[in-house]
Amino acid sequence: MATYYNLTDNAELKPFLSELKPVQPAECYKWLKDYMGDNPSQEDYQGLLEALSGLIYSDGDIPVQEAKFLNQMQLLAPSHQVHKSNFDKVLKVIQKLYRQAISEHV
Repeated sequence: MATYYNLTDNAELKPFLSELKPVQPAECYKWLKDYMGDNPSQEDYQGLLEALSGLIYSDGDIPVQEAKFLNQMQLLAPSHQVHKSNFDKVLKVIQKLYRQAISEHV
């Protein structure tokens, strides 16, 4: 993703991309909330969720922390605050798949 968005030479991101500096969950969730803001559009939210899901699925392994992260993403969904949408139904299916994957790895 860093290469796709031409961020590999970004001085602030280099330590994270090289895994020299671990990111703590609280810091990650703060970044996510800061990025999404208080009122993200459904389109922005869905785009970010799809990108992150693709990244998480890319290695074929879904660690518990990554599944928890995607569950936390649901709390930031614009539709979570307004009403149940078709997107929420898709999220429920994704959550079910993650839970199944986690239970198979435990």
